[in-house]
Amino acid sequence: MKKTLIAIAGVLAFGTTAAWAAEADMSVAYGNTINVQQADGTNIDIIYNEDGTYASSGTAADGSAIEASGAWEIKGEQLCTTPAEGEEECADVEWGHSVGDSWQNADGDTITINEGQ
Repeated sequence: MKKTLIAIAGVLAFGTTAAWAAEADMSVAYGNTINVQQADGTNIDIIYNEDGTYASSGTAADGSAIEASGAWEIKGEQLCTTPAEGEEECADVEWGHSVGDSWQNADGDTITINEGQ
C-alpha cells in the first residue's frame, strides 16, 4: 500500500523513477494525463497543474478506489509531492519524455503520458 500512496503522491514518484520533459521541466505534463500501471495491477491517472497542485485517481490492485491530491515541486532533479493528508515524498526523475511516450521504470511499472485530461 505504501508504494501505491507514493505513486499517487508523486508519481507521483513513478515507483522510483518519474519522467517527461527535459531538464526538470514539468510543462509537458500540464493539460495532460500521466498514467501509471503498476506491476501489481494498480492503475493511476495523475494530473499535474502548472500552479503546483496535482490530483490523481485510480484503482488499486484489490479493486478499491484510490484518490489523492496535494502539491508538487521540483527540488534539484527530484519530483517532490505532498498529499493533502500526508508527508512529502521525493523521487529521482528521468527527464526527457514527451506526450505519447510510454516506458517502464525500475519497479516494472508502465508510465504513459496521454494527451489531454
